[in-house]
Amino acid sequence: MEEKKNRIENEDFIQIEETAKEDRNKKRLLILVLGITTVVVALIGASFAWFTSTINNIKGNESIFISAAVLEGVTFQASDNLALMNALPGDSIDTTFTITNPNNSAKVRYSLKFVADVNEFTNEDGDGQLMVTISGGDIAREITLDFTDGNGKKETPIITNVDLNSKESDVYKVKLEFKDIGKNQISNQKKNFVGHIEITQSIAVQ
Repeated sequence: MEEKKNRIENEDFIQIEETAKEDRNKKRLLILVLGITTVVVALIGASFAWFTSTINNIKGNESIFISAAVLEGVTFQASDNLALMNALPGDSIDTTFTITNPNNSAKVRYSLKFVADVNEFTNEDGDGQLMVTISGGDIAREITLDFTDGNGKKETPIITNVDLNSKESDVYKVKLEFKDIGKNQISNQKKNFVGHIEITQSIAVQ
């Protein structure tokens, strides 16, 4: 009986040791993964120009307007999409995004355009209903774009060849609005619009 008891105790001890060893290995693996991830993020952050953005969603319509990063000379977009879904007159979305040049010496030259990816709106009840307003940064006056015509996918230049000095930032504001024009707008109610802003980094100037 004593021998059986000792054998059971030994087996329990071995199992506890194996469990503890497993836990230690898992911790080492987690620390290694976190270390590698930190190094990768640091390298990316040091090499890329970046974008930050914030969202102010006025009437509960979902919008995705996220940060983006790109190496010099590559075309990229600052947002996944800016959307009004099942829109009603008066619905709107406000957002801001910041373009930063982290380079220590070179100026960056960039251009902006607005791309309408999905546009179900029509000007059957008149123009001036679906409006995009952009201001700030290097824009001297507020720019207003009318997308009421529902002309499918459409690209509209906003501003071109803007120079951004080293360690400086440009902040832009964007408003997407289904305007209430005070008359029948039944043809556009519950329609969808999805668009995004694209930024092309033209060159880096010493």
